[in-house]
Amino acid sequence: MKKNFAQRCDVFKKRSDILYQLVDDLSERIIISDLTKALGGSIQKGDNLISNAKFEEIRIEGSTFNLMNRSKSIYKAYVLHLEKEYNFPYLGFKYKGEIVSPHIEGQADKLIEKYSEAELVEIVNEIETRIEAINNDIEYLKANTDLNNHKFYYRNYDGLFDGNEKYIDLKSVFNDYELLINSK
Repeated sequence: MKKNFAQRCDVFKKRSDILYQLVDDLSERIIISDLTKALGGSIQKGDNLISNAKFEEIRIEGSTFNLMNRSKSIYKAYVLHLEKEYNFPYLGFKYKGEIVSPHIEGQADKLIEKYSEAELVEIVNEIETRIEAINNDIEYLKANTDLNNHKFYYRNYDGLFDGNEKYIDLKSVFNDYELLINSK
């Protein structure tokens, strides 16, 4: 059972990593597409110099992008949120009142030491349920590559936490950034 448990934890981690990457890639593609439509021209991942009165540069990485006006030292980050909920494992799940994280490196061995064979079977059953949900999300993402099939919104982002404001489109984001520039 211990070997099977460790193997299932490894599969859980690998499938979770794939899901995180697919969602991150999708978010990045949506941001690039949205910015390209709004600004015209070609926008790419990474740093983009923009000739715009409000901002001079846009940096895109994953689900976040930064609007920057270096000459005025004004920077603000935004994050894209997909409206569909995905089955991310985050920190793990509750088992007997504790958070267990079988998908995090080194945790499988700790769980094997801590729990009995019967308890490990129960945890594996939960892992299997979560792997199945993650696999369904992965298949959904692979089948729905058209960006128009994904509803989303933006929030401002400070590097650790999302802001309270919800922006339904880039026009709202640009207006928020313009308010920041005008306040300086």
